Amino acid sequence: MVWPLPAATATKREERGGGRGALEFETTTLTATTPFVATLGVENNVWTYTASNSTKVISRVKADAAPHRLVVSHYTARGETLFFVDGTLAGAVSERLEPNRFGLGGAQADYKDLLIFRSALNADEVTALESGKMLQASLEVYSPLSDGELRSGEPVKNLAQSLTSAKIGAGSVQHIDK
Repeated sequence: MVWPLPAATATKREERGGGRGALEFETTTLTATTPFVATLGVENNVWTYTASNSTKVISRVKADAAPHRLVVSHYTARGETLFFVDGTLAGAVSERLEPNRFGLGGAQADYKDLLIFRSALNADEVTALESGKMLQASLEVYSPLSDGELRSGEPVKNLAQSLTSAKIGAGSVQHIDK
């Protein structure tokens, strides 16, 4: 979850209290200077990516209490975002993005880990992640979100070899500082 960190993934362990977590990307298109929000969330009980232009990519995977790996992969040069759920391509949408921050949070949910890559992931790489392989190439943030206590303004543990940090803000991981 992303850009010039163009691929991100978050695994949710379980839902708590029937709530659904959301991942939001506040980014800027390459053709306009107006910020917008693209989100991962649940609509009609399935995982959905809502693109910068409000186009929805709807998966067939039920958003239940089972763990799910959600991957958003953006190719800036070809202007395309791919949305994968549990290793399967749910769909693609045309958009050209230049990210500047993101948020992992929303309703209460149990996130297991957060991975952010500097380059987009292709289907083979998403399949490798789904089978438990760690892709170290271009890994910008790897946070197992296992910090004992998450405090506002504090960075989460980053096990990737980079100088980037994801920080905690009002109840969620809000942005990345380099």
